[in-house]
Amino acid sequence: MNYNLAFTFILQDKDWVKKIVIGGLLTMLGFFIIPLLIVQGYLIELSKKVMDGDDASLPEWNNWGEKLKKGASLWLCLMVYLLPLLLLVFLPVLIIIISSALGASSRASILLMLISFFLMIVTFIFYLLYLLSLYLIIPAITVRYISTESISETLNIKEMISMIRTDFVQLLILAAFLLLAGFISQIGIILFIVGVFFVGFYAQLMLYHLYGQFAASKFV
Repeated sequence: MNYNLAFTFILQDKDWVKKIVIGGLLTMLGFFIIPLLIVQGYLIELSKKVMDGDDASLPEWNNWGEKLKKGASLWLCLMVYLLPLLLLVFLPVLIIIISSALGASSRASILLMLISFFLMIVTFIFYLLYLLSLYLIIPAITVRYISTESISETLNIKEMISMIRTDFVQLLILAAFLLLAGFISQIGIILFIVGVFFVGFYAQLMLYHLYGQFAASKFV
């Protein structure tokens, strides 16, 4: 992968400032969810352009409905893979609620509390392990969706595991850049807080260019 190009390609577009401003403003409105999904769709389109060998310019900010659809589809895939993490958190909480309902002096309640305490320790270990693995899984999910644009293909666990095994080193590098993109986003705090949205969007463009490069090497 051409890492230098991922950092500099944005400047090749004569309208790069305008496009980053739009992306930054939508990211700023991300708490409404829909703007964030549109931005996600825009990033997917960028990766597709790179995958097809066309990275001379950034995608245009048009066809927002299509961008929303793509962004929502990838978000759905990510949420499915996050379900085990949510279940790990929910199970001990559910047991605590049941034991509280049974009463503090109940033998069943005490037993459930002990089970809950044990599960919380085990859950915490698995939670950390799964959380760390997500940094490897997220690039794989994203690249899989970019290349197929299919929810069912992206949720194909067998293919996903095969991809992670085959391209472990490349995905590990992308995971490092995923962390780097998050770090770069924090630089925006220096720019009077609001700058974090624009710097963050720039970092995402860099990351999704790399996703496109990897997708091109694997699926084209």
